[in-house]
Amino acid sequence: MITSSDRNAKFGNGSNIAGVLADGVEQGFLQGVTAVYLAQELGSKKVAGIGGTEIPAFKTIIEGYVAGAKYISKDIEVVTAFTGSIEDSNKMKEQALTFIDQVSSVIMSYANQASKGGYEATADRGKLSIGASVSEQLFNTYSKNLSASSNVNLSKGILEVVGYINDDKFEGKDYIFGIVVTFVFNNNEPTVQKVKSKVEKIITDIKNGKLDVQKSMMTARNN
Repeated sequence: MITSSDRNAKFGNGSNIAGVLADGVEQGFLQGVTAVYLAQELGSKKVAGIGGTEIPAFKTIIEGYVAGAKYISKDIEVVTAFTGSIEDSNKMKEQALTFIDQVSSVIMSYANQASKGGYEATADRGKLSIGASVSEQLFNTYSKNLSASSNVNLSKGILEVVGYINDDKFEGKDYIFGIVVTFVFNNNEPTVQKVKSKVEKIITDIKNGKLDVQKSMMTARNN
């Protein structure tokens, strides 16, 4: 089994290899939703999303981010960029500061260890950050500005595919698992808790089929 956050990845070989894929669109979508809710609490109408290398998995996250932001508010301005690196936090910080200078109030950083540069930028300028798979240490370091993290957990998906193997129902294809994203919010401030409640409702709407993320992404792509 090969795991990935790119729902469009092709790992299954029709025989003995399968892809266990997280729906990266949903991860980005929920980050965009969270960014706009935070921006609204700040009285802002502009958010930013910054990826590392421009590979399919990162591009999927960014595209989902834009769709999620636009789902909450068609009037929100969303700016995005790729730094070209998942290691250079200085590039991330420089790009984040550029977006902050352009009045972005919330910065989503998705570039593995380089994401730290985005957190440093919002800490310096009194803005807010959203990350992905953020460690407890980083949450503690940036407790005032790193508001939330989207964490992907594919363990249930892996166990499900293992079950197929045990039941002799395994297929060498790509298995896509939605809503494997959990959002961790960094503090108990009323504003953050208010946003958390709203995001949890969106997650419920996705789970029960009331909200079709793929459809929302196509709508955002065409507008």
